[in-house]
Amino acid sequence: MQHFEGDYVRLNAPVSLAAGVLTLSGRIVNGASLQTGLIVYHDPQPQPQSRASLALTSAYCGGYPVAAVLPSANWTYRSTTPDCVEPALAGPRADGSWIDLSVIAADRWQVEGAEFSIRADLSSALRRFGAGVYTIALVGEVDEQRTELLNYALFYGLWPLNRAWTYSSGPITAPALIERLDLEVVFYWDGASWRGYAASGGAPIPGAADFTVEAGDWLWLSSAR
Repeated sequence: MQHFEGDYVRLNAPVSLAAGVLTLSGRIVNGASLQTGLIVYHDPQPQPQSRASLALTSAYCGGYPVAAVLPSANWTYRSTTPDCVEPALAGPRADGSWIDLSVIAADRWQVEGAEFSIRADLSSALRRFGAGVYTIALVGEVDEQRTELLNYALFYGLWPLNRAWTYSSGPITAPALIERLDLEVVFYWDGASWRGYAASGGAPIPGAADFTVEAGDWLWLSSAR
């Protein structure tokens, strides 16, 4: 995971995405100015890929733009999709076309001089696109050129995968396995994709489904935090 504050933003604290609510605050520096826009990009949960599929990927493909956080819902925001082709990218095809983003009105958008403070509920985008990596891009200007002043990635519904394991005992449900081994999450490979279940306030992670683990199943495990 990498966070890029760049040369134009000094954060007061790490960007937070808790209970679906995004909060960030800081100071714009080095002659940059903050425009009224923050773009949210989504990358899906990483999936195993063959050599053939990896050969089709670019060196880096930006996430798919899923929302714009603005001071008011009366605004509109247009963005391009990534112009690279990424087979694992969730959502519409990344073809470099222009799209109008869903606008989320910020609960708080304060700019006083170089200081800023932003708070916005991203629950609608999180429900639609589910677990993955959400990159927050704060849009501004440097020398009258549009620039992303801040590029900050956040995990949502994902936990670090600590180790691979082949289950060898009798059938057990994912919640029971999590409790027995004191895990945070268990991912199960069904031959085509990863399925995950994690207890979070009594509910599974977004997009996950409960399942039964049987002998011979290939699992990725993450220990409880």
